[in-house]
Amino acid sequence: MFNQYWIEIFLAVVLLLSIVTKNRAMAIATAIILVLKLLKADRPIDYIAKNGINWGIILITMGFLAPLVMGRYSMDEIKSVFFKADGVVGFFAGISVALLGAKGIEIGPINTNLTLGVIVGTFVAVAFFKGTPVGPLIGSGIGYVFLILLTKIGII
Repeated sequence: MFNQYWIEIFLAVVLLLSIVTKNRAMAIATAIILVLKLLKADRPIDYIAKNGINWGIILITMGFLAPLVMGRYSMDEIKSVFFKADGVVGFFAGISVALLGAKGIEIGPINTNLTLGVIVGTFVAVAFFKGTPVGPLIGSGIGYVFLILLTKIGII
């Protein structure tokens, strides 16, 4: 029985852990995929598999752009990105994460171990270490780490 329903059991465990660890995003995503799997809705699952990452990138990008169009940033603040240490660090972190993300998307279909390792590692980080399963926020996190390091060694 386990071999026949291992995916459903695995998703149920992920859902339970997501609820217990109060990870709303993981719980919602897992619940939707589990329900689709139980309904044998293969076409929607296939569509999500093919397009889900692009949707996520679009939604996250919109989330970053929305404050800009709402007037929360001035032109002076935008220009200061290129003249203040934290802005420059953030700029290069953004470039780094975009280039690394492109390579990740490129190699994902080729290297299934890498892809599965990322999926499992992301789940563990989200479920047990309060991580967030997103891309552009990683750039901010890398920028933060660079800022800490540069501050500690006295460059900024």
